[in-house]
Amino acid sequence: MNSRIPLARPHRLPPRLELTPLIDCVFLLLIFFLLTSSFSKQNMIQVNLPHIQGEQEAPPDASILTLQIDAAGKMLIDEKSLTIEDVKTYFTKLAETDPEQHIRILTDEAAPAGSVITALDEARQAGLSAVDIVGDNAQKK
Repeated sequence: MNSRIPLARPHRLPPRLELTPLIDCVFLLLIFFLLTSSFSKQNMIQVNLPHIQGEQEAPPDASILTLQIDAAGKMLIDEKSLTIEDVKTYFTKLAETDPEQHIRILTDEAAPAGSVITALDEARQAGLSAVDIVGDNAQKK
């Protein structure tokens, strides 16, 4: 004989996904990304480059090395096209032979600021401190 007493099974609720903790996590991530993006914007500054005025032109001097940067960011020394790595090597060798060498950077009005800054930085890292930036005002007439 079967003398078992049937027991009532516990009523189980079907599993469900709670959205409240998920929404909390999404809002925390949103706040985190908003705050970190505002901190990264503080590193940027807006620069208005001044226009070159006047008719004074720098006299050509054989002792001054001229680095030309055109509108496309292409760099030339003595009419020879160079990459930034070539400029770095050139400045390093120049600093070893003559650390007091005067350098003139002749830039086009539309030259990328990054190219000019990179050229200045490479000269500084090589140990050259006498560097001038010259703009071309011949096209302003």
